[in-house]
Amino acid sequence: MAAAKNMQREDLSAVEEVAGIVELVDAELGEEPDYLALGDGPVQRLKALLGRLDSVRASKERGSEVRPEAEALFHKFMEQLETIFTALPRPVEWPCYRPAR
Repeated sequence: MAAAKNMQREDLSAVEEVAGIVELVDAELGEEPDYLALGDGPVQRLKALLGRLDSVRASKERGSEVRPEAEALFHKFMEQLETIFTALPRPVEWPCYRPAR
């Protein structure tokens, strides 16, 4: 709740905005065992999740075969992430937060 309220401030720095997004995503997905297994902390979990989702997205765009486990993870979390990112006070698309390759 505090993270959501903080995100509505107009004077957020880029670092505060990213930290708020990490908090929001972690709060939303924090009950999911598949999400919790991705890392020891919110930043590690979100970084791993976005990296995996982007990898599946890129593979699909290339027409490559995607492993069933990766496809299942993609479908499980994609809609939730898109909902979180579009509901932000300044909506963004999740791929802009994916880890650099």
